[in-house]
Amino acid sequence: MALTQVGTDGVKDDAVTLAKQATGTDGQIITYDASGNPVAVGPGTDGQVLTSTGAGSPPAFEAIPTSDSIVEGNSTAEVLDTGSNGIFRFLPEGTEVFRIDKDGNVGINTNSPTAASSETTLNIYANEYPEVHLTSSVTGTAAGDGSIFTLNNDSSTIIRNQENSYIRFDTNGSNERMRIDSSGRLLIGATTEGEVNADKLTVEGSGNTGITIRSGTTSAGNIFFSDGSSGVDEYRGYVQYKQGEEWMVLGTNGATRLRVDADGLKFGSDTAAVNALSDYERGTWTPTDASGAGLTLSVTTASYVKVGDLVHVNFYLTMPSTSNTSNMIIGGLPFTQKYLNYSYLVGKINGYGDDTAVAQVEQNGTTMYFLKGTNWQTNANSSGDWILLSGTYTTG
Repeated sequence: MALTQVGTDGVKDDAVTLAKQATGTDGQIITYDASGNPVAVGPGTDGQVLTSTGAGSPPAFEAIPTSDSIVEGNSTAEVLDTGSNGIFRFLPEGTEVFRIDKDGNVGINTNSPTAASSETTLNIYANEYPEVHLTSSVTGTAAGDGSIFTLNNDSSTIIRNQENSYIRFDTNGSNERMRIDSSGRLLIGATTEGEVNADKLTVEGSGNTGITIRSGTTSAGNIFFSDGSSGVDEYRGYVQYKQGEEWMVLGTNGATRLRVDADGLKFGSDTAAVNALSDYERGTWTPTDASGAGLTLSVTTASYVKVGDLVHVNFYLTMPSTSNTSNMIIGGLPFTQKYLNYSYLVGKINGYGDDTAVAQVEQNGTTMYFLKGTNWQTNANSSGDWILLSGTYTTG
């Protein structure tokens, strides 16, 4: 039997309220609006969830959120995952200031941290002066404490130790290789600066130690001594080596004073090979009888000084007693006389009285002939005499 009427006799007021429900379709959910009226919601799509839209409004089907967030006031920390580029970011007061991307790159004040290579990076961005500031309980934590690494607003890079101490560079563990001390002195391989008048750069090693200046194959390597920032003041003194031409010059007061090349030592701006000073040496030599008489000379001393092509010799000896009439010739000069040059040694022979003794050096040879006045002397003329002569001749 169909129920056609329901009465209310005997039912307390408000005990039962009947209302017609909203008509829905497959997949919908029935809810109520702010007035208590039934409302059909949906259907949603695959993967969506029912989400509250706030008091007074019906819920709605929405996609599953791609982020997990911690929200406090206007600040948020959240993880976002689009399926291929998950990130973590921090947004204080709604503005992103920190991010870690899927590759481990860290961005501070940038949402696109970039590296100069394909490696992982820490990228800090600022309109001007991005910096890393390191402090400790020892240095204090104020802005003027500790150490700072800064990109300056003129694109230069600043490494600053704000403490009264040094900046140290280590390699291969804690092995110190270089430091810049609080006075701005650079010490390489050293912890103690050099002498006070030359302490801006100190290079130290336990063995042979040096500095290499490597220039191009046709270029110059230079050390300049300057007392100004323009013109000749920038190179008042200098040491310069020219590759390819293979010469070295030494300059003072802005001009070349010495040049050393394959020819030898030259002075000023002179480059002529004939003017080069190619040698300097000191030594002894042994005078010998070159007359063919087979005499034995008693030599007290015989020495020489050679400067370039000039040879200065001196000797002191005693002739043996002899009646040999061959021309007196003494040989053994330390260098050969230059061809077609005439040179003389002068001095004393005790048998000559007050006359000066003269010896003419043989052209292109190492022997000398003796003269008294205009006469060639024989061995017998100086029999038993002592001879003391000195003079200069050319060689080369």
